[in-house]
Amino acid sequence: MNLKDYKRELNLIAKQNMTEYDLYSLVMALLREGENIKALSLRDVSRRIKSARGQVFYGLSSIPDLVILDENFDNEHNANKNIDNINQIYGCIEVKALNKPLPTIHTINEKLQSSLSPEEGQLLGTILWYRKVIYTNGLDWIYYECEYSDDYWKEIKKNVERRIAGKANIHWYKEIDLTKVSIKSNSLMNGTNRSVKQLTIDDINEINWQEFRENLHQINWK
Repeated sequence: MNLKDYKRELNLIAKQNMTEYDLYSLVMALLREGENIKALSLRDVSRRIKSARGQVFYGLSSIPDLVILDENFDNEHNANKNIDNINQIYGCIEVKALNKPLPTIHTINEKLQSSLSPEEGQLLGTILWYRKVIYTNGLDWIYYECEYSDDYWKEIKKNVERRIAGKANIHWYKEIDLTKVSIKSNSLMNGTNRSVKQLTIDDINEINWQEFRENLHQINWK
């Protein structure tokens, strides 16, 4: 996909159907151009619910929009609320409406001891569960990567199992020690002036478009 076609689609979405759902196909088309997911499976799970087989996608806080799976991932294995095949889920993409401001890890860290908004809690839970996450509104493309120990991973799984059993604390994030977690974030859309105003479609030029596509397609999902 070239920049002209991408901008055309964004402008049409802004004019005719300003919803996050209209961005899904555009985001998926961009992702599928990369060699980095040719041997993987990109699936739209946005309409899944917290059914037995949907629990593995819900994780700590919510079901994302798109997931990156191993080709051998079989959702039938989750029929009894089993989440043991989470190791075959390599990451996810959360899409927001065009130009909607995205929550950040910085604001989440500042508010952890008080109360997170639903979107902030969703972002934190998604990062901890999926570990590799893209957050985008079509203009901002933020990539998060999370690292922690095997013991910490067991704690997270226990939190998810408690949620599935209906025993989770609504403020689950207060029970998780984030000092044991390394969360890195990187803007995939480089070279844009972020200090003056929120990004617009016109802010994307050919140079940062090419850099963005390279960044997107160099993510090592597996």
